[in-house]
Amino acid sequence: MSEWAERISSSRLLSTRGGTIAVGVFAALLALLILLLYLSHYRSSIKNSSAPVPVLVAKHLIPAGTSGDVLGTGGGFEATEVSKDVVKEGAITDPALLKGKVAVTDVYPGQQLTLTDFSATEVAPLGSRLRGKQRAITVAVDATHGMLGSVVAGDRVDVIANLSGVEKPILQNVYVLGVSNGGAASGLNSSSGGANALTFRTSPSGASRLAFASDNGDIWVILRPPTNGGKIGASSTSLQKVLSGDHVPEGD
Repeated sequence: MSEWAERISSSRLLSTRGGTIAVGVFAALLALLILLLYLSHYRSSIKNSSAPVPVLVAKHLIPAGTSGDVLGTGGGFEATEVSKDVVKEGAITDPALLKGKVAVTDVYPGQQLTLTDFSATEVAPLGSRLRGKQRAITVAVDATHGMLGSVVAGDRVDVIANLSGVEKPILQNVYVLGVSNGGAASGLNSSSGGANALTFRTSPSGASRLAFASDNGDIWVILRPPTNGGKIGASSTSLQKVLSGDHVPEGD
C-alpha cells in the first residue's frame, strides 16, 4: 500500500513541476512578445517624430502690424521642412491662411509662422512698436525716390538728402515701419491715408533730419541688406565732385 501511495505522490509532483515549467515558459514568451511590440512602437514613434514637416518661416523681421497679404506678395516668408518634433503648435503651412490677417507680434528671421502670430484685427498702433527714445516719422516720397514697390515694412534703408544741389547721406540703417503706396498700405493703420509715403523708426535727432530734408529738398531711400550692411561714408556729392576726378567707383 505504501509503495502505491509513493507512486501516486511522485506522479503528482512531476505533474505539478511540468505545469509550473509550462506556465513559466508561457509567461516568458508573453513578456518577449510585449517587449517586441514596445520596441516596434518606439521605433515607429521615433521615425514619425523625425519625419520632415513643411512649415512657413520668416525671411526677414516681420514687425507687428504687417499685413499677411503684403507678406505673400513681398516675399516675407519661405517654405521649408523641419522635423516633426520641432514644429511649433499652430504652425502655418498654407500661405492662404495669412490672407486678410495682420501680425500681432514681431516675427524674427527664421522663426516659424504660427496662427497665434496673426489675427484678423486692425493693424497695431505705431506707438506700440516704439521703445525708449525711438520715434516714428512719416515723410512723403515719390515712387522712384522712395523705391515704392520694392521697399516693404521691416526693411532697413539708408537715406540721402539733396539740399541745394548737394547730396549727402543723413541717416543709415533706418528701420521702415510702414509703406503707403497710393492707398495700398503695409505695416500702417487705416488712418495713414493714401499718399505715397514711408514711415521710419528713428531717434529724435534722426526724425529732425528727415523732417528738415523733406521740407527743404528731396530724399532718396537706398535699400540695405537685412544684416551686415556695413557703414556708409558721410561725404557729400555735388556737381563739381561728380565731374571732377579721374576715379569712377565700382558697383558691387
